[in-house]
Amino acid sequence: MQRVVPSLLVLTITLGFIACTLHQRVDPPEVEIPPVERIGLGVLIGPESTAEDSQGFIYTGIRDGSIRKIDPITKAITTYAYAVPSITDRSVCQGNESLCGVVLGLKFDSHDNLYAIDAYRGLILIPRSDINNVQILSTSSNGTPFAFANSLLINTEETTIYFTDSSTTDGRNRFPKVVLDNKPNARLLKYDIASGVTTTLADGLKFANGIAFGPQEEYILINETSDRKIKKVVIKGPRAGTVQNVVADIGGYNDNIEVDPNGDYLVALYSKTSPEISAVQKYPKLINIFDAYVPGPVAISLASPMGLVKVVHKNGTIRRVFIDRNATNIGYLADASIHGDYVYFGSVVNPFLGRVRKSVFGY
Repeated sequence: MQRVVPSLLVLTITLGFIACTLHQRVDPPEVEIPPVERIGLGVLIGPESTAEDSQGFIYTGIRDGSIRKIDPITKAITTYAYAVPSITDRSVCQGNESLCGVVLGLKFDSHDNLYAIDAYRGLILIPRSDINNVQILSTSSNGTPFAFANSLLINTEETTIYFTDSSTTDGRNRFPKVVLDNKPNARLLKYDIASGVTTTLADGLKFANGIAFGPQEEYILINETSDRKIKKVVIKGPRAGTVQNVVADIGGYNDNIEVDPNGDYLVALYSKTSPEISAVQKYPKLINIFDAYVPGPVAISLASPMGLVKVVHKNGTIRRVFIDRNATNIGYLADASIHGDYVYFGSVVNPFLGRVRKSVFGY
């Protein structure tokens, strides 16, 4: 370890020189995120995203494989369900995601049945009538298993689930490597509820992550986290199947994307673009060095701690930017979703679910 640390210092300095020529984007003036209410501090570990049922309760998946239910008024937290309910000794789930699962994306249908993405098992269904009857709906597409299932959508007719597989080679527990590799091995997938058939709508994506419908559900916007892009995949009409850039470089590592009340999109970002990460991505030999010698948490720490949300128009224009520059109140965001009177902040890192009044964002 004594030899590795100086080497990392030299490597970081070298990366700084390599990165100095990278393009810097210009966004609208940044608005500071005010103090954030922390719900479930020390209990809600790594709450990636949220969903709301018909009664207004908020749900989120956390790192021990459970799905927690939150009363938005009293802030009381209860355990709603488990990704793998057959495991009765929950103590084995601490630090063992691949065994107990971890729910990332989740959405309720009109009957309060919960469709969710277990990063390790794929698309699952938790019926409201029997929450212990967890059904695994889809684990592969075109013969290729999901390595890193992630985000999902349900169409209005509730006939189809759209979801992402962020990598066909590396799981969620290796997400820093997925960022550094920046390989085009991610997919957008479609699950037909009636037939149970999964098809691939788009492949060759880079760390396909959060997704959101466009107007009339004619297309899906998809975040490519490692490549810092937002792409559009047309799913209806004569142009179905076409893929194009909407945002060529959002200026950071965009995770989830949610529609706001104005028809714009709330995009949560883990951090602004790290010149060092960008430099590593350009050189396969550096990627191999990081993969072999640098622990994942150290590699991802090249991204500066901050809280960052951008409001994006459907045409790709960045309209507003909200920031906590030093992660004083909130940082490393994975999701920004509006439920009731609040914007809720998810994160795979934070040990709480954050929220602020939606009026802070102008809603």
